[in-house]
Amino acid sequence: VTITPVNDHAPRMADIKASITMKEEHQTVDLMPSMTLTDADHADLFFIASVTATIMAPVYADKSDFLQCKPDSSMAASFDKTSLTLTISGKATVAAYQAVLRTVQYVDPNGEPSPSTRTVEIQTFDDDHASNVVAVNITVALINDQQPVLDLSVAANTTANYTAIFEEEGLDDRALYHEARPRMLLLTRPQLRRHQLLPQGFDERVEFEKPP
Repeated sequence: VTITPVNDHAPRMADIKASITMKEEHQTVDLMPSMTLTDADHADLFFIASVTATIMAPVYADKSDFLQCKPDSSMAASFDKTSLTLTISGKATVAAYQAVLRTVQYVDPNGEPSPSTRTVEIQTFDDDHASNVVAVNITVALINDQQPVLDLSVAANTTANYTAIFEEEGLDDRALYHEARPRMLLLTRPQLRRHQLLPQGFDERVEFEKPP
């Protein structure tokens, strides 16, 4: 009796968190470091052919964020900036693809990343079937690592009042100054008048008064 194996099962991905957090200072995050990939068909006869991972909605106009991975020697990996899709291709075993899928990372090279949630969808393919689609939502843990900068240009020999507006997360504070300086008003070590901490996720609000 001759039995002819049939590729009649789709690959399946599991053990993937639906939501993960990327720290701003790290700029990268592993999407599914503990994921599992299975296929009920004969692993020695039917191989995984490819994987796609796509950033579903761009958070930057220049599409500067991207996905990356560490493929083994039997695979090729490329990221298409237009479609925001990472494609891994090349026939390999379920175990080999599982190892590579665990290395897939989301990368945001921007120094001040968008707080918007990113969603990445991943799918695996053998020669005949597509796996389940898995979505991973990425949130960003922002940090307050920038100082307010004040640069007020003034005309020579001008004496006037100036209002400086510091804006952060849609909030603003105003500090009033009265100073005459040629060409540029420079504020060096102004006296701190009020310092108020805001709820988590916002920068500090500060107000200054003119130095003596």
